[in-house]
Amino acid sequence: MVALIAKDPPLAARVLKAANSVSFGMAGTVGSLSIACVLLGMKRIARLAANASAFRTPPAGASPRDALWTHAAACAAVCEFLGRQLNQNLAAEAFVTGLIHDTGITVLDAVLHQDFESILALAAEERLPLHEAERRVLGTDHAQIGAWLAGAWNLPPQIAGALSAHHGPPCDPAEAPLGAALQAADAAARAAGFGFPRFAPPPESEKIPALPLLAGDARAWGGILALAAASAAEAGEFLAAVAKAAPPSQGA
Repeated sequence: MVALIAKDPPLAARVLKAANSVSFGMAGTVGSLSIACVLLGMKRIARLAANASAFRTPPAGASPRDALWTHAAACAAVCEFLGRQLNQNLAAEAFVTGLIHDTGITVLDAVLHQDFESILALAAEERLPLHEAERRVLGTDHAQIGAWLAGAWNLPPQIAGALSAHHGPPCDPAEAPLGAALQAADAAARAAGFGFPRFAPPPESEKIPALPLLAGDARAWGGILALAAASAAEAGEFLAAVAKAAPPSQGA
């Protein structure tokens, strides 16, 4: 069950929100999907899944909505790997952080759809990263929206902090390990080709060493890119299976 939820970023965010609700007395402490699933149980998770459609990006459709899923999967895998290198106990939270780091994009699409379409058009026209186009249209970006949601949902503060920082200046791994892992994982996923190249190119190779966790030879860059690609491919297979199993739309 955990493995299936981990392939669905919007559902994972809802599961974590529910597990951190005050009714469980665990607010601000549950950053692991495994622990969240144990707390909630199968029936409650099934209800969450049934009600999650409003905040789920379509499994197949126009870019960047489909790309969001593969990017999240690649980022989660690399973030978990880097988090484990920093601290064995950080791996579960790092995976979750990578998986839900773009929740703000999903919410923008669902709640402010017309504004979101304007953001996509501006980003495509001027080849801007999405977060820069968001700031020009809305005055804020999906990183800040995601961090606000994480706080409102009582997720652990270190996860909210990492979401807030993932498009900011490089984080110090000693002071903000989740933020550093997320920034590096996001860059690695985009460098591996799992980002939003329609709007902005992958990070330039000479800029990657500026991220502390990707500097020097301490990390096997080729292995990290392979991990991102394998995780994104698995997510793509999952989305293809979901699309194949979905009933045909009316009029089809």
